[in-house]
Amino acid sequence: MSVKKMGILSMTMSIPDGSKGQSLTTQIYNVQRAKGSPRIDKNVNCGDAASRPDVGSARFFAILAHHRDAMKTFYMTCLAVCMALPSFAQHDYEGCHFFRNMQHMPRAKKLTPAQQKTLQNSILRSDTIDILHYEIDIDVTRYNQMQISANTTLTFTPLQPDVESITLDLYQLTVDSVKQGNEALNYTYDDELLHIQFNQSPVVGETYDLTVWYRGQPHADPFWGGFYFANNYIYNLGIGLTTIPPNFGKVWYPCFDTFVERATYTYHVTSAGGRLAVCQGDLFDEIELGGDTLRRSFHLATPIPSYLSAIAVANYDVHSYVHEGVYGDVEVQLAAKPANLNGMINTFQELGQAIDACEYWWGPMVWNRVGYIYTTAGALEIPTNIAYPEFMVNENLNSNGRLIAHELGHYWWGDVVTMIRHNDMWIKEGPAEYSAHLFFEWRDGREGFIEVVKDNHLFVLENAHIQDNGFHPMSPMPDEHIYGRHTYRKGASVLHNLRAYLGDELFRQGMQAIQEHLAFSNMDPTIFRDSLSVYTGYDLTSFFDDQILAPGFSTFVIDSLETAPAGNGEYTTQLFIQQKLRECPHYYTNVPLEVTAMDANWVKHNFMVMVGDQYSQASITTNFEPVLVTLNSNGLLNQGRTDYEMTVSSTGVLFPRPYVAMRTATDAINPGDSAFVRFEHQWAGPDNHDVAFYIDQMSSTHFWTVDGIWPDGLEMRGRISYRGAQPTDLDYDLVGGNEQSIMLVWRPDASHPWVIHPDYTLQAGNLFDGTGQMAIHRLLKGQYSFANGDVSAAVASLSTDDEHIRAWPVPANEQLNLSWRDGEKRVQQVVMHDVKGRQMLVYPVSERSNATLSTGGLPAGWYRITLLGPDQQRLGAKSILIAH
Repeated sequence: MSVKKMGILSMTMSIPDGSKGQSLTTQIYNVQRAKGSPRIDKNVNCGDAASRPDVGSARFFAILAHHRDAMKTFYMTCLAVCMALPSFAQHDYEGCHFFRNMQHMPRAKKLTPAQQKTLQNSILRSDTIDILHYEIDIDVTRYNQMQISANTTLTFTPLQPDVESITLDLYQLTVDSVKQGNEALNYTYDDELLHIQFNQSPVVGETYDLTVWYRGQPHADPFWGGFYFANNYIYNLGIGLTTIPPNFGKVWYPCFDTFVERATYTYHVTSAGGRLAVCQGDLFDEIELGGDTLRRSFHLATPIPSYLSAIAVANYDVHSYVHEGVYGDVEVQLAAKPANLNGMINTFQELGQAIDACEYWWGPMVWNRVGYIYTTAGALEIPTNIAYPEFMVNENLNSNGRLIAHELGHYWWGDVVTMIRHNDMWIKEGPAEYSAHLFFEWRDGREGFIEVVKDNHLFVLENAHIQDNGFHPMSPMPDEHIYGRHTYRKGASVLHNLRAYLGDELFRQGMQAIQEHLAFSNMDPTIFRDSLSVYTGYDLTSFFDDQILAPGFSTFVIDSLETAPAGNGEYTTQLFIQQKLRECPHYYTNVPLEVTAMDANWVKHNFMVMVGDQYSQASITTNFEPVLVTLNSNGLLNQGRTDYEMTVSSTGVLFPRPYVAMRTATDAINPGDSAFVRFEHQWAGPDNHDVAFYIDQMSSTHFWTVDGIWPDGLEMRGRISYRGAQPTDLDYDLVGGNEQSIMLVWRPDASHPWVIHPDYTLQAGNLFDGTGQMAIHRLLKGQYSFANGDVSAAVASLSTDDEHIRAWPVPANEQLNLSWRDGEKRVQQVVMHDVKGRQMLVYPVSERSNATLSTGGLPAGWYRITLLGPDQQRLGAKSILIAH
C-alpha cells in the first residue's frame, strides 16, 4: 500500500440535517462544546469517506496553485448556508450562589485604594469589639410594599479599654433610634455606616446590649443576592454577587458585616397572609397575634458570620426524617410550599449519600440538622436552612446531586471554617465544589468520580480564563472575579490535586484536623498551608506556591525512556520527563506524579515518583518488561492536559473521543485482535527547537500525543479541528485571520524532528475565518501539532517520488519491501537517509527489480530511499515512513 499524497483542500461539503440546518459534523462539534465531554455511545457517520480524496502529485499541485481562488469560490457558495446556522446559547449552572447564565453576569467593580482601606478597617473592628449575639425582631407583614420594620439587639463585649463608639454596617434603611437599655445613644448614619457613640466606655470583660430600631425596603444586588419579596416568598441571601465586598447581612440588620466576626442568633419573625417563618436553628415559640398574623421565634446557638444569617417566610410545609450517618443519626428537614414538597422529597432522595460522603471526608457535622428550604432565586449555604431554588425540582438527579452536595459541603467549608477576605473565596468554594465530586465518588465509585473530575477540569481549561478575563491565581483573586470560574471550578481542581499530593488518608486526616482545630475561625492561604502542613507532617509550600499563589497550569510529558534488565527477572525503566507550562510564571516543584507501566496482559502497575523543574529523571522497577509507560493514567492530578483511553477490537465510523478534542475511527483490525489506544491533549506548547526547514511557527498553546499497544494490521484515522477566529481561541496564535499557511505536523517522539504529516486533508472552508479541520487519513503513534510554514516546500519534501517505485507496508515496521521497474541501468544499491540527511542504511541489491530491507533497528520516523546504479548514478527516490 503506497502512501497517499496529502490533499490541502477538501471541497466536499457535509449534507445539512434538515431539522437543524447544520452539517452532521457541526452538530457533533456543538454537542461536544456545550456538554464538555459527552458520553455518546451510538455510531455517528460524519461523512468522512466523502472528504478523503486520494490526490496524486500532479492533481495536488494543481489544487495548491489554485488554493486561494478555490476558497473564495467555496466561501461565496456557502455563505448563505453558514450565515443561516443557528447559534446555541448555553445554559450554565454554577455551584454555590446558584444562578443561570453565569457568563452574562456583570462583573463587580474593583475596590479603590480608599475602599480597600475602609474594608481593612472594617475587619479590624473585630479586634476592638466582639459581637456575641444578635436578637432580630422583624416584621414582614407588608409584603406588597416590600417593606420591613425591625429592631436588632446586639450583645457585645469590648476587647480593648476606652472604646468610645461602635460602627455598624447598615445599608440604605431608615434608622429611628438607638438605645442602650432605656438610654438613647447619639449616632450618625450615612446610609452605609451607623456610628454610635457610647454614653460611657464599656469595660473589658463585661457584656452589654444595645438596640437599633429601623425600617424600609431592604436592598438587593442588581444581579443576585439580598432581601427578596417574590412569588409569595420573603427571604434573604446574604451575598451580593456583583457587589464588593459581597457581604449582605447589612441590607436587613445592623452588624459587623465581615467574614471574621461570628455570633449566635435569635430571630422573631412576624408574618401574615398565610406565610410563616421557617428559620435557622430551633423553633422555640409561636404566637398568633390575631387574624392571619403569626410570630415565630428561633434560636441558633452555633456562631456564624453575618452573611450566613437568614430568614425564610412562605406558606411552607415541612418534611422531617432521620438519616443514619457515619457518626450517628442526622436530623433532616426539607421545607417547601405544599405543591412542591413531594417533588422536593423526590429530588432529595440521594441526600443521604451526600451526607455520608461529606462526613467521611470532612468529619462529623457540628450543626443540629441538615436543612434545605425552597426559595426562588438561588442556593446559599445557610446553616441548618440551606436556601435552594425551587426550579431545581424539574432538573435531574445528577444536577440536583451536584448542587445538594456542594451546598452541604459548606456546612464544613464556609460555615465552620471560612476565609478572612473575599479575595480568598476559593477557601470555601473549592472544597464545597469538590464535595460534589466526592458525592459522585461515594455514589458511583472511582470510575464515575474520575469522569466528573475530568469533566470539571476540561471545563476549566476551556473556559475559566475566557469567562474570568485571564489566567488568575487562586489567591488573591481579583475583586471582579471572586465568584468566577477559577473560584469554583479550578478551586475543585486544585483540591483534587491536594488530595493527590497527600494521598487519601493523609488528605482526610489533614482536612478533618482543620475542621477540628480551626472551627469557627478564618483562614488565609498562609494559615491554611501552615496548619495543614502541621496536621499532616507534609510540607505543602510547593503546592501552595505552584497551584494557589500562581496562575496557569503545568503538565508533564515523557521525552524518552529506556528499559533494561536488572537481574532476577526484573526490569528498570528510566524515564526522562519534561514539564511544560501554560500561562504559568514558573515550573512546579516537588510534584508527586504517578507512572503507570502496563504488562503484556494490559494490567496496569502504578508507581509514584517525585518530579519538578523543567526536566526530571525517574526510574521504576518491575518484574516484567513494560509494553507501555504513561503518566497520570488514573487521573490523580489535574494538569494542563486531558486524556482518554480506549480498547479497540472492531472497525467503526468516525467518533468523538471525550476530553481530547479528537475524533477517530478504526478502518482495519485483524479478526481476534484488540488494541489499547491512549490519547493525550496537552494544553501547552510543544517543543519547537527541532523542526523541518519549511516550518516557521509551531503552536504555542497545545499538541496531541497518540500512543498505545497496537497489533499489526491496525489502521485508524482521525480528525482534529483548529479554532482561531477570536483572540481567546486556542489556535489564534496560528490562524488569527489567515489559514493559508497552517499545516498538521507530526513526529514519532521527542527524539525526532517535527515534519508535515504524510497523509491528511485540510478542510478549511473559508481560509479567512480562523476555523477548520484536519482529516488524518492514517493515524500514527506519535505527537501531533498545528504549525505554520511553507506548505509547498513541505509537500514537495514528501511528494517528489518516482512513480515507478513501490514500497510496502506503509508505514513499515520490521521490514520494508521495494519494487521498481527494471530499466536499462540496473539498480546496484539502496541508500536510506533520515530527515536530517544522515545516511542510515546501505543495502546492496542482488535482484533486478526488488529488494527487502530490514528496518527493525531503525528509529521510527521519515526516511528517504534512493536507488543508485553504476557510478552512484541516481535512478529514483521515494519517501517512506517507519513506525514501530
